[in-house]
Amino acid sequence: MKTLDILGYHYTVNETKPLSEMKGNSGTCDLDHSIIELANDAGEDMKLSTLLHEIIEAINFHLEIRLTEAKIKQLEAGLFQALTTNGVNLQDLLYKDN
Repeated sequence: MKTLDILGYHYTVNETKPLSEMKGNSGTCDLDHSIIELANDAGEDMKLSTLLHEIIEAINFHLEIRLTEAKIKQLEAGLFQALTTNGVNLQDLLYKDN
């Protein structure tokens, strides 16, 4: 189990369910309980992209930015490409100890 600090909230990141049990999503963010769930059988890039998406969801919620789901998807896609192309190791979000 991994935890991430997002704006002072400690989110638990779990990879316990396959995509087939995730109701059409590769991840979810339970904002009330600070839990991010990722599909355990998703590919590496999908997991990292999904984790970035769920982090944006949490930021959107806690800062009351009011981004739509479409805007969050666009922001995630742009950030994922820019970060990974420029050598940022997003795997540390999932695999590096706190």
